[in-house]
Amino acid sequence: MTKEHPVLFSGPMVNAILGGRKTQTRRVIKPPLKHPNWTYFTYFKESGHAIEDGPDYPDNKEDERRCPYGQPGDRLWVREAWRPDDFDSSNVIYRADMPQDALDEARGIIKWKPSIHMPRWASRITLEISKVRVERLQEITEEDAIAEGIIFKQVMGDAGLLHGYFPGNCKEAMTSFGVLWNEINSKRGYGWDKNPWVWVVEFRRVNEGGKWFHAAETVIWPILGIAIRLAALIDPLRLDRAGV
Repeated sequence: MTKEHPVLFSGPMVNAILGGRKTQTRRVIKPPLKHPNWTYFTYFKESGHAIEDGPDYPDNKEDERRCPYGQPGDRLWVREAWRPDDFDSSNVIYRADMPQDALDEARGIIKWKPSIHMPRWASRITLEISKVRVERLQEITEEDAIAEGIIFKQVMGDAGLLHGYFPGNCKEAMTSFGVLWNEINSKRGYGWDKNPWVWVVEFRRVNEGGKWFHAAETVIWPILGIAIRLAALIDPLRLDRAGV
């Protein structure tokens, strides 16, 4: 029987998966509390375990660590920010589908459920793990960074048209990935400069999420826009209080 594991992704990474641009994810391997002086990992494909080892490891011992996200052949179901559809309780609206200007306008009025609270039935994305390995964060290659969803694009900024990898408007995808990594992990103590050990999970998308509704800008936002404006007519001060 195929094993399934939940995994959280931010809105931009959800869109990268939906767009076929993201086929890898890196997750920190947290140091064990009982042996904080481990030095390196070795990953064994046959057993699916990583071995903590090193010259300063206590008593020449080793400890096995199994990837919590699964092994090749297992599946990941994606958790993302969401909310029930006010007009049809059997449908789900996904925050990642909303354009940023719509999200800005609805801030404080439309409440989204955090990705950690998404139940299995509401998930629209299922991934199949193809490879797992361990490495230091900074061992990522330019090709890997692009597989993480980093893209090259043109953006109009205050100084004119910008060309680069985003986020960060960087010359290299690896540098841009470092910016993205720090946005998520720096406050947790696992910034790019710390160069932590990470699980590298490669995957492919295997389904569209069945019958569940995928919100689209051309369908959902006009409806939500009407609802927001009706609310403003009922309570003219509501939008001001919400900071929109």
